[in-house]
Amino acid sequence: GAGILNMELHCDANGGVLPKRAMEGKVFRRMVHDYNEEGEATFNQDKFDEVWPYLRVLARSSPDDKLTLANGLNGSLLFKDRERCAQLWQEDKIDVFPDRQVVAMTGDGTNDAPALRYADVGFAMGIAGTQIAKDAANIILLDDNFASIVQAAKWGRNVFDSIQKFLQFQLTVNISILTLNVICAVVNIHCPLTVLHLLWLNLIMDSAASIALASEPPTDELLERPPVNRHDSIITKQMLMNMIGVAAYEVSLMMGLLYKYDWIPDLQAHPTDLVTGFKSR
Repeated sequence: GAGILNMELHCDANGGVLPKRAMEGKVFRRMVHDYNEEGEATFNQDKFDEVWPYLRVLARSSPDDKLTLANGLNGSLLFKDRERCAQLWQEDKIDVFPDRQVVAMTGDGTNDAPALRYADVGFAMGIAGTQIAKDAANIILLDDNFASIVQAAKWGRNVFDSIQKFLQFQLTVNISILTLNVICAVVNIHCPLTVLHLLWLNLIMDSAASIALASEPPTDELLERPPVNRHDSIITKQMLMNMIGVAAYEVSLMMGLLYKYDWIPDLQAHPTDLVTGFKSR
């Protein structure tokens, strides 16, 4: 099969599908809407939050059902109910993403346009899709192949990683340079880096690092890690520790080499010192 339904998680001992895991569109509409005496339906977010964590397959659905899914997932605040999320994980091994859900929607028809526009990421078919669906989507699959969605996710994560690597590299060197200049200015000693030196270093760093990081291809391991929280900073705690640690090492080494170099063996600290060793000669 497609692997959407897992026998251990979504089926009972007899192989039957557990409740709410798979349903038809008409059943889904009855479960997430309230109906008045005239039969008019009103979307109920609380009822929807009781269904969507379990739902894996929605068969015979209409474009309105897709819009209801996108609308309900975008408006769901279930992740704030820590007790409920813990219960879902303990009882059914359902892991609720700890932030507003990221909704991806596919479609090819004109009626799919509202759902594509309302979703965080809309995928339209480049061959079979209508122009209205393409205009409403964020990404167009030129080959109408769902496997291309995996490639898009892989490259998207690769771009994110490349930006993080570039920021860590760039900020580490800039922190080192600025710290060295500030220390030299405070203690009133000669600064080894002039304005032209700083400009040259930044030009070299920007171009070389950008080319190196932008040309790094993605790997399959990128798809094995969980998604990044939309509210998380692009600079993680580990990156910050790396930048501070490397910058401290670079500044300490430069200060020692430039202003306290008498500890270096076989090197004259002053012109009157005795010259010994093959390096001095």
